[in-house]
Amino acid sequence: MGNDNQDEHSVEAPAPRRGHTRRPPLAEIDSWELWQAWKRGERKRALPWLGLLVGFCFVLAAMYSFFFFSTSLTGDTVAQVGLTLVFVAFMFALWRRISPRRDFALYVVATMIGVSGGAFLLWLLAYRLSGWDPWVAIFGTPLLGLAGIIIGLPSLNAIGRKTIDEGRRTTDDR
Repeated sequence: MGNDNQDEHSVEAPAPRRGHTRRPPLAEIDSWELWQAWKRGERKRALPWLGLLVGFCFVLAAMYSFFFFSTSLTGDTVAQVGLTLVFVAFMFALWRRISPRRDFALYVVATMIGVSGGAFLLWLLAYRLSGWDPWVAIFGTPLLGLAGIIIGLPSLNAIGRKTIDEGRRTTDDR
């Protein structure tokens, strides 16, 4: 089976790749390049992505506050520990996918934990200062999520506008 017997329309299978075969999905954002842009003073380029990340952290805090409140109603501390372990596993998975630069990815994930933890602690403080009033927890949780959406949507719109503009420029160049 040499190349002499193959017709001109046959297709050979691509050679298998060696090493790391694909980039992590979140690396499409190229968080390292965004960090470098920030350091160069290109804030306009990096701010929408930062806003989207902060919005995500607030929604994450709202989810955690919902589960925390739900499990605290029944006094189920095992579920609270379990949810904390799920959160840690989720952050570990993000750490593995944020960037191939593990130290940088750890810094990003630590920042995410800090922002989402800070938002959760504000919710918890409001809940505690209310004398553990369940209505404060019930209304505070969607407010926390809404804050994340309010922060994230303008960022997402800015990213979308930039992507459309870049697509137009690429099309015009052809």
